[in-house]
Amino acid sequence: MPYVDPEIRRALEMAIQSLGADIQKFADVKVAKRGIIGFHDNESIMEAAGILNYTITSLVLYTLGSVEVPTYAKLALMDGVLSTAREELYRKVSAPYEDKKCAENGEVYSDEDVLSFLDIGPDGRSN
Repeated sequence: MPYVDPEIRRALEMAIQSLGADIQKFADVKVAKRGIIGFHDNESIMEAAGILNYTITSLVLYTLGSVEVPTYAKLALMDGVLSTAREELYRKVSAPYEDKKCAENGEVYSDEDVLSFLDIGPDGRSN
């Protein structure tokens, strides 16, 4: 989790909410132009994903542009920021969603399937 000072978070929150609303609005408009009715859920989120990707890329490039000379270390740091953000989204949002769906619908893999796939015996040793 990006542990940012609450004062900084409050200062950025309005801009973030506005940007998020704009991304959704532009996605909705793009889908509407194609004449799709009832588009808000599936089609719009697909368009929003591309716009969000562009926005994130632009923010990273803007941030890198604010440093005098991009270096490997600075580029690697930005790559790490993006990786960590993705991992945190998975940990906080995707994994609990997966757990909920497994509880509702049952596990896809049994313990035996996983052990067999990994070529590990019931005793935990490699076969």
